[in-house]
Amino acid sequence: MTMRLAAAVVVMVVVAAAAMSVEAELSVDYYKKSCPGVENVVRYHVAKALKANRKEGAALVRLIFHDCFVRGCDASVLLDPTAENPHTEKTAPINIGLAAFELIDEIKAAVEERCPGVVSCADIVIYAARDASILLSNGHILPGYRSLLAGKCAAGEDPIVPNNVRDEDPAAVAATIPSFLPKLRKFEFLDNSYYHNNLARIVTFNSDWQLLTEKKARGHVHEYADNGTLWDEDFSDALVKLSKLPLPPKAKGEIRRHCRRVNTHHY
Repeated sequence: MTMRLAAAVVVMVVVAAAAMSVEAELSVDYYKKSCPGVENVVRYHVAKALKANRKEGAALVRLIFHDCFVRGCDASVLLDPTAENPHTEKTAPINIGLAAFELIDEIKAAVEERCPGVVSCADIVIYAARDASILLSNGHILPGYRSLLAGKCAAGEDPIVPNNVRDEDPAAVAATIPSFLPKLRKFEFLDNSYYHNNLARIVTFNSDWQLLTEKKARGHVHEYADNGTLWDEDFSDALVKLSKLPLPPKAKGEIRRHCRRVNTHHY
């Protein structure tokens, strides 16, 4: 992880977008006075979670993408279904496999204890994704194997549990398809390993394979595989750009007391 990435992702702050107008200016130190030390609180819980399970890092990085691409960064992907709203983003088929919701709950509870009603759930998701990128995250870079899936998953309806083959560990690969084990790269940090795996043809998803079927896309795969620093820089820029996606015009939100549900009354 380059220092540029660590510094660049720091600006990924929505500035309590759920409670402010979309015209509000972004500010890195928005909570400096209203909730001093909030970033340290988030970083502590993220580091503790990654120490216990490194896959939490990938889950946090994935959360920011699935939240911000839909109507901007508003933490709506965290909302549980209710009788009034049974079909939330969390239940959408495209979001199968999202995780780390309990970790976000833990962070939100700690932040609320420190600064009640101040820090938005959207900003917590962004802070957590940033810290996961800087620490031990392996976000979206572990390879999965089609034959491994075929041996472990029966045909039928789409599963309602996490089904990401990239979460397979080397022991599972060794037991199922040992011939692939020498090609399995070691992952300790968020880096450009995905592109090496793609060129080695040890990726599973159709979208992965498609990257090698078109000249321009294939060129970028080689470019990022050959230049890890360039990938670091482009990835950090992409996250910053993602965090700035605006909410719909005239959208009004709230600083939720609990990230899984909307408030029922004012503070």
